[in-house]
Formats: sequence, C-alpha cells, structure tokens
Amino acid sequence: MISKRVTMNHGGKSSFSRLTNYLLNSQGKEFRVGSISITNCRSETPEWAALEIETTQSLNQRATGDKTYHLIISFPEGESPKAEVLKNIETDMCNALGYGEHQRISVTHQDTDNFHIHLAINKIHPVRLTMHEPYRDYRTRDNLCLELEKKHNLQRDNHKKKRTMAEGRAQDIENMSGRESLLSWVCKYCAEAVKDAETWQQLHEAIAKYDIKLVPQGAGLVFKSGSGIALKASTVNRDFSKAKLEKRLGCYRAIEGQAPEPEVKYRGEPVHRNLHSAELFAEYTKAKSEGRALQSQAIKGAINKREKLITAARRSANLRRQALRTLARGRTAKRLVYMRINRSLQNEIKRIREEYARERNKINNQHLLPGWNDWLRKQAKQGNDKALRVLRSHRSKPSKGNSIGQPQHKKDNQTSGIRADGVTRKGTIIYQLHEQAVRDDGEKLILPSQPKEETLIATLSLAKTKYGNKLELSGDPAFRSRIEKIAGENSMDVNFTDVHSQKVMLNSDPNRRHKAKQKRITLR
Repeated sequence: MISKRVTMNHGGKSSFSRLTNYLLNSQGKEFRVGSISITNCRSETPEWAALEIETTQSLNQRATGDKTYHLIISFPEGESPKAEVLKNIETDMCNALGYGEHQRISVTHQDTDNFHIHLAINKIHPVRLTMHEPYRDYRTRDNLCLELEKKHNLQRDNHKKKRTMAEGRAQDIENMSGRESLLSWVCKYCAEAVKDAETWQQLHEAIAKYDIKLVPQGAGLVFKSGSGIALKASTVNRDFSKAKLEKRLGCYRAIEGQAPEPEVKYRGEPVHRNLHSAELFAEYTKAKSEGRALQSQAIKGAINKREKLITAARRSANLRRQALRTLARGRTAKRLVYMRINRSLQNEIKRIREEYARERNKINNQHLLPGWNDWLRKQAKQGNDKALRVLRSHRSKPSKGNSIGQPQHKKDNQTSGIRADGVTRKGTIIYQLHEQAVRDDGEKLILPSQPKEETLIATLSLAKTKYGNKLELSGDPAFRSRIEKIAGENSMDVNFTDVHSQKVMLNSDPNRRHKAKQKRITLR
C-alpha cells in the first residue's frame, strides 16, 4: 500500500467541486467509480457536500494556498480490501495527518491495474475555520502505511526511496504517457557530461551530440531538444541550476562556432518495445500529424468566419451611422443614437467572439488525439490484438488475486461476444459479467473480492473458452473451495490441475454421484 499527495502549483486555481466531478466521472466506463463516502458533512450526496465544503473554504479569506488536500491510497495489483478495511484505513490516515475532524469525500476507483482510493479533504476546519497543513506529511504517511499493512494483513510494499526526485518524475511521466521523457533522456545521456565539463564550451559540445542545448530562459537555464521541448535544468539535478553552474564554470556563455552534428536525437519513442510497437507508433504518429493538419484547417475556417461576421457587423453599423447623418435631428438626439449603434456593435462583436471560442473548443475536442498509451488502450478496446500485446509488454510481474486461468495456454486476443468495459495501461481487459468486473491479463481471469455465484459460473465458462477445459485456480482457500463446489454443482465440463480441487468438484457433482450410485447398485 502506498500513498501519494497530489499538489497544485497554483492554489488559487483549486476547486473542490471540479475535483469531485473528476472523481465521480465514469469516463464512459461501467466500473470506474466504486464506493463513495462522505465524512463530517451535513449533506448526503457528494455534489451537495462539495458545495458545502466550498462554502466552508470561502469563510477563510486569510489563507492564500490550496485549501484542498488531495490524497491517493493505492494497493498492489490484484489486492482489493473489503469495505470495512478501507474505512478503517481512511480514518487512521486522516487522524494521523490531523484531518480527523475535517470534511472529506472519498471515492474508490477500480478501472486501473491498482485498486485505489481518492481522498478529497478540506484543509479548513469546519468550526475554527483555520487551515491545517501537516508538517512533513510524507513521513507520517509512509510510517502509517507500514503499520496498516501489518494491522490488516495486506501485501507489503517497499517504502524505501529507490530513485532520486528527477528519476521519480521521469518514471511518473513515462508511466502516464508510455513514451520516453526528455527528463529521462537528459539524465541518461547528458547528466554525466554536464558534471564532467570544465568550461561552458566543453559542456555545450558534449550535450550537442545528443541534440540538446542548454540555454537561458527567464532567471534560470533550460535543456532544450531539437524539436523545441524544454526542461528546467535544476529539475534534472540541483547542481545544474544557473547559480551553481556559474559558480563552477563562470558567467554563462553560449557556444562558440558551429555546434557539432547530433549523433542521436530525442524523439520521445515508446518506453516498452516489442515486435509491433514500431509499426503501431508509426501509425500513431501519422494519425497525430493528420489530426493536427485537420485541426489547423478547421480553426483557420473558424477564424475566417469570425472575421467575416465582424466585418459585416461593422459595415452594418457604418451604414446606420451614414443614414443618421442625413436625418434632421438635434445634436443630443444624434449623440444618443450614435451611442446606441456603438453599444449594439460591441455586443455583436462580443457575441461573435464567444461563438468562435465555443467553436474552437469543439474543434479542439473533435481532433484531440490521445497520448500514446491512451491511443493503444483505445485500439485494444476496439479489438486490435497488436496494441494489446504492446500494452502487455509493460507488465513486469504476474498479477495477483483470486483467479482462474492456465498460464501455459496464454492468449492475447479478446473474447468475442463479451463487452470490454475498458483496457488498463498494462493491457488488462475489464469485462462486465453480471454487473461485476472480471479482469483478463492474458494468463488468467481475476475475479472481484466478493463475486456473485452467477459471476463465478460465467467466468468459468469464459475461462474454458479461452484456455480449454483444464484450468488452474489461484487465490485464498475460501475462494478455491467455492469455485470447486460451484463447478461440481453445475456439472461444468472443466477439470482442475490441482488434484484436491478436482476431487472436491467431482464429489459436488450431483450427476456424477447419481451415476456412481447406480453403478454400485448394478454391481450388487
């Protein structure tokens, strides 16, 4: 179990209602949102609770930082604790951070490989109206995670820091996008060259081989790739800040003469590669460039339309002004009419520009192409087996949990006739069986923590279709015992690799017991 705090760079832009809408948004999936809990609020629905919390936050006008504490508690793949355990974890975590009396909304999400809880906590105390910011909360959370893992007998995570902050950021970016980040590229190829450089010229020449420049921007320095992507130098290493580099190398100097031709270039290629990744990435790049061309063309058309409408509105206003000059009216009356014409023109121009803004947003949403990972997931959900294989190459270790499968008979393709509710970043397909989520990682079918009998029967049938009639059970003894009895009671044409499981299933089969009884009678 690990915890992560999601911070905002600008606290003034934080919105509790917007965060709640994100947490409750199903994003077109049946099983994204799980349980919802509201604590220390009078309201019983999350929408009204969010408004109540925002009202409480508005009563504190002194605090200038972010008034919302957004915490994610994530569990290892395959682990899904029961509701009472989740509630206990949430309560203990909030009490340890000093938010026991504060208002909060918690939502569980189950559309990823790791089951997780989002906690949206109001930092403003509902009675004292003071803002609480926990000191070194990361230490408190890490220590509590270790205690809670022991208390509730959960899978143990390694809470020791393995990577630097820069490496952690690069890993987060690559996990989200599926493509190599510029941060990772600079750390891999340029960091040592910057550390070993004795002059600015030597530094520039060393990193130019990798299509990277170190240039001033604002009050600091940035690494910039040939494609124009920039990265703050101190993000890579604190020793690469402008102050520290100038202290070591002297005042900043640009490269003298012609920079050497780059030997390799940063292209943001896929992190995980297999037989089909190059082909699919080329298809993705082509689709992205075509989408941008269509988007640019559509926006140009919208701009032309806006300019024509504004020109027509101004022409109409000029005609009315000319007509007014010919009328025999007093100066005051004409001035009032002129003011009315000008006001009408400004309102018309404002309406035209607002309409253009709406149309531009519509065009951007229509031609918006997702990132590499999200594009693969979309393709995999539509039945592209190559995309599914690329996603599953991200998986470094087998999934855990109560499951039915046969690893020796692995199939990467989807099963026709069953609706896929979604595909995760590691290629786990989520199927909807009797209003419950069953996960397919290619080697086994992973069931929810408390499956219905109908779900178990449907999963057994699906496993037989995918892997054949010889199946392997994994999970806790209670789950295995339930599966064995259900398979026998329903006389399902399956066999289990485990001898004990096979025996229990045969003993639970009423048809086989009846046949054995008839055979004994015949022998007598």
